[in-house]
Amino acid sequence: MVIHRYRGYLFFLRTAALLTLIYTTFETHQDAMQMAKNLLEKRLIACANINPPHTSLYHWKGTTCEGQEVSALFKTTAAMSEEVKGYVEQTHPYDCPCIVVLEADDASRSFLSWAEEQVNPDV
Repeated sequence: MVIHRYRGYLFFLRTAALLTLIYTTFETHQDAMQMAKNLLEKRLIACANINPPHTSLYHWKGTTCEGQEVSALFKTTAAMSEEVKGYVEQTHPYDCPCIVVLEADDASRSFLSWAEEQVNPDV
């Protein structure tokens, strides 16, 4: 997002995202690692962050549930985000996985360049 000031007014202009972060959760560390390895092998993501287990609270089929989950953050190019999202949806072990796509408005140029080199739709 770019912010311009003109005659005392602020104008917010949306810029095209170059990097996308895809957040999801898994029941086990092993499931998260397997998904990350599959996405990396297919060169759909540049990298993944797998976080330690945390407590999740949610409603499921009329019951309030509490359990441990592992969250993952997959980093990819904006051009590949729909393909990553689709792959995660199709192969995720949950019936109704949380998949949140976050567009990065800004990132370091060196990281963007590196990420673009890692993600290759032709491989």
